[in-house]
Amino acid sequence: MKTILPLLFLALVIIFIKPGSSSNFWLIIFVFFQSTLLFFLFEEKLHTVLPRKMVLLAVPILIGMFIIGSGIYKNTFDVTSLERNQLWVRRELYRRELGYLGRIGFGNRFIEQTKLVVDKVNQKITEPYELTHYFSTENFSFYPLFFLPFFALGLLFMLSTKIKLTLYYLGLATIGAVLVPPDMTYWLFTPLINLGLLLGVTIIMKLFKVKTE
Repeated sequence: MKTILPLLFLALVIIFIKPGSSSNFWLIIFVFFQSTLLFFLFEEKLHTVLPRKMVLLAVPILIGMFIIGSGIYKNTFDVTSLERNQLWVRRELYRRELGYLGRIGFGNRFIEQTKLVVDKVNQKITEPYELTHYFSTENFSFYPLFFLPFFALGLLFMLSTKIKLTLYYLGLATIGAVLVPPDMTYWLFTPLINLGLLLGVTIIMKLFKVKTE
């Protein structure tokens, strides 16, 4: 019963997930199963039900399946024709100010294109860490704003007691975020958000139980 209740809570949380996501049923399946795996990974009492090593292996496998299903976003590591044109216009504007360096076409193109790719990778890595994408009063967010305090409490618990496991998943999700299309990156981090919500609610319930006894 103690195992079923948290899973029911995860299912309930997913009901509140980003508006319009019900059409992407496989995303909901990914979020639920990945959230469940993280719950089994963080809850030591459940390691007898599902061994920790098995969960540690299953989590990256599921992320790999997510990446394959979403398709690798090649534009992250490539410079499109539109971006090349934009770089050319910018180069022409600054050619006079650069002097001799401005006339070295190959060097400038290499540096500019490399910087563009690095900037795109950096943007895909950093954007999913903005909490406003997950908790907000706006329609674009994944969850209503009133869920934020529960997540904050759960996140503090994870960072204070399970920081290695937290960083393990964040590392995997970040690698996945670099590879998938931009609009899919947030789904990789949603399972950890769900886990934070679950832990936050659990802590509140335990505190409330202690006070009432």
